[in-house]
This record gives sequence, C-alpha cells and structure tokens, in this order.
Amino acid sequence: EKGFQETLRYKESTGNPNAPKRYKTEDGYLLGGWQRHQRNKYRNRNLSSDRIERLEKIGFKWDILEEQFEEGFEETLSYKEGEGKGNPNVPTRYKTHDGFCLGMWQHHRRDDYKKRKLSPDRIKQLEDIGFIWGKLEEQFEKGFQETLLYKERTGNPNAPRNYKTPEDFLLGFWQKHRRENYREGKLSPERIKRLEDIGFKWGKQG
Repeated sequence: EKGFQETLRYKESTGNPNAPKRYKTEDGYLLGGWQRHQRNKYRNRNLSSDRIERLEKIGFKWDILEEQFEEGFEETLSYKEGEGKGNPNVPTRYKTHDGFCLGMWQHHRRDDYKKRKLSPDRIKQLEDIGFIWGKLEEQFEKGFQETLLYKERTGNPNAPRNYKTPEDFLLGFWQKHRRENYREGKLSPERIKRLEDIGFKWGKQG
C-alpha cells in the first residue's frame, strides 16, 4: 500500500506514475526500487491479478524498455527545465548529478529514430519538448540557444570572434561558421530568419 500510494502521489506531481530507477521521495522512500520490485514480481508471475489491475489502471508500465524510456524522458525534461534553460538536447558525454548517462540515452534514441525503431507516440513525445534528431541540427540548436543567452546578458546577440561561454562553448567560433554558411548559401531560409529575428548580423565581427 505504501508503494502504491507513493506511486499515486508521484503521478499527481508529474503526470506519469513510472518513476526513474533511482528515484526516492522527499521523505527517503525508494519508490524507483519498489516499482522495479513489482515489475520483477510481475515477470515471475508472483503478483496477484488485483494488484496488476490496480497498477495498470493508473498507467503503470511493466516493460523494462518502457521503464528505461520513461526514465530517460524524465531526465531529459529535468535537464530542459534546469541546466538546459529550455533546451532538452545534452552533449553526448553528459551525465546527470546522480550518474544517469543522459547523453548516451539521447544518442541511442537518435539511433533508434534513424533505424525506424521508435514508435510514433515516442517520437511525438520527444519532439513536443524540443528534442532534435540530427547531430548537425542539435549543434545548431545549441549555438542558437547560447546566442540567445548571450543576447540576454549583453543586449546584443553578436559575440566577439574569440568569445567562449562560461561553460566553454565556443560561441564566437560557432557564429563565425554560421556567417560562412550564409555567404556560401548553405544556411536554410528558416535558420536565416531565426537568426535575423534576434538581431544577428552577417558581416564580420571583431
């Protein structure tokens, strides 16, 4: 009952009853571990039919792959709302504070997408929060978000050529390459418009 009630509470606060593997509640209850234990019992046919029904009724998932997807999705959302400042796409080697390899999880989802192994509802779930499928597209988004942050801090989106962010992103270098792409006709009209809309200039910067 304790685990079920905590699962209900988790669902009320997140909209999803499936907690990450290592999740524990504010009062220290290991909800992720409890849920994993229920899944093991289900696979070993040690869970009564009324418990199965109660859990399924609130959207609980039995499949470990489903569980892993939900965990990665939740971590992606947390990153977007916190450190990512609105951008859900992390660097490939990125790990969360509790050791979840989110960069690799995202990398594998992109592979699944390319190999058409990702269901339409998962594709939509990720796209709805701004997830990017292509590496080049991801790099563009990262640079665009950093340009926006630079503009918020300075009032001007155009960074000096040798500027790098406090997190060591080479923003000046990224902007220089976008200007080169523009001159060579390699930048899509949509990207040109997005940059121009925030005051980006195509001429050389100091």
